[in-house]
Amino acid sequence: MFHEAITNAAVQGIAKIVKNGLAFTIMLGVIAGLLYALTTVHAAKERELRELKAEMKEAREMYEREIHNLRRGIDECNQARAEDGARIARLETIVERLQGH
Repeated sequence: MFHEAITNAAVQGIAKIVKNGLAFTIMLGVIAGLLYALTTVHAAKERELRELKAEMKEAREMYEREIHNLRRGIDECNQARAEDGARIARLETIVERLQGH
């Protein structure tokens, strides 16, 4: 009887160790799989983020060039308007002199 109790206790103890060991091994596998998935997703997202930043930089440079060109066009129009205003003023004085005679 005593021998059976010890044997039974030993068998149950070994069964728990195996069961817990199996659970531990499975848990390690799950954790390792999750870590692998996490690093893979992180690497992919990091790559996408770098590509997005490069596209944003390119778009920003393109818009800066376009804004520069538009400002240059505005300056040219303002200069032409000033020249036209001076020409109109000269023509007005000529017309006034001609009407005065």
